[in-house]
Amino acid sequence: MPMYVMAIAGTMGAIGSARAAGQQAQNRINEFMLNEDLRSRQWSDQSWVHVLQQAERWAANKAIAKDALSIREKTKFWNRIRYENSTSEMSKGMSKAYSDLTSQLSGRIGTDSATSRALLRNSMQNYYSARDNINITEALKGRSIEETYRKTLNTRDFGFNPVGEYYPGQYAGVDPSTARSHAFIQGLAGTAGNMASASAAGG
Repeated sequence: MPMYVMAIAGTMGAIGSARAAGQQAQNRINEFMLNEDLRSRQWSDQSWVHVLQQAERWAANKAIAKDALSIREKTKFWNRIRYENSTSEMSKGMSKAYSDLTSQLSGRIGTDSATSRALLRNSMQNYYSARDNINITEALKGRSIEETYRKTLNTRDFGFNPVGEYYPGQYAGVDPSTARSHAFIQGLAGTAGNMASASAAGG
């Protein structure tokens, strides 16, 4: 085969190889970009779902705190009303009983006797003892209300996790221009080698 024919054929082959190498490099870039786009979309979807979950958790925590506070305040209010009513009725009852006892003692043995004073003192002591018991019961109720309130607040979920960062990938492959150049040069080098071998053989 004439040398010029080999040169033309080799050059055409080198050009074809360069085009193929460039297209292959471009295909790899396109695939990388497609995968990056997919990864970015997946991260965006996951982040949006994460944000929604965090918002729902925050709303649920807020509702728990609001309901717990409302229940605590209503319970304390009605307990206070019942306590005031009870103590008021007790005071009225004690005042009447003390007055009745005083009247009875005045008509019998007089209120200045040791026995009368002892009976009146005992009556007052019973009243104060009953008041103390009511106060203790009320204090225990208040403690129970606060404990229930704290336990309810502890049911809130504060497991908030930050949204992960997105880091774009870096393409490490060869660009199409460089791939074409390398393939073309290799093709020409191969052609030159073939021509040299053919020349030596025909020498």
